[in-house]
Amino acid sequence: MKSKISLSSEEMSEILKEENSLVETLRMNVNVFLPYKGCTDKNTLEKDEELVRKASLYLWEKILPSIITEVKHGTFSPRDGSHLTDMLHSTGVNVRYIGRLAAIAVEEEAIDKNTIGQGKERRWRMPLFFLDLLEIEMVARAIKHYSSFMFYTNSAITLPP
Repeated sequence: MKSKISLSSEEMSEILKEENSLVETLRMNVNVFLPYKGCTDKNTLEKDEELVRKASLYLWEKILPSIITEVKHGTFSPRDGSHLTDMLHSTGVNVRYIGRLAAIAVEEEAIDKNTIGQGKERRWRMPLFFLDLLEIEMVARAIKHYSSFMFYTNSAITLPP
């Protein structure tokens, strides 16, 4: 039989306060670098900018390289562009960073090639399909945006024959 944990209203209130204070520390001003700054004072704006810069640097230097490491180990292995998008979103990474992932993949492939040229092998090599997948996804997204723009700006294209 499972035991139930019962908390008093005071204990629940304390837990909710702690949870809310934690959530407040995680909030970021997503509009901090837009021309319209909103209703914030200069000190708050500087703190917000610093927080966003630190988070961006962490993403750029830690999270994205760790995704490449997972690809090399085989724990992150997307099958196609849709699966790649889903997997990136599941880790909290926006698809706009696939260019950075491609740059890291190029570096890793160069290291692999150099190591093989020396007659050695790395234990975890960069799978050759991954850079191709990233490049295909970047081209597909560029074509999608361009064609949407063309349809939106040229009404003659959307007229029936």
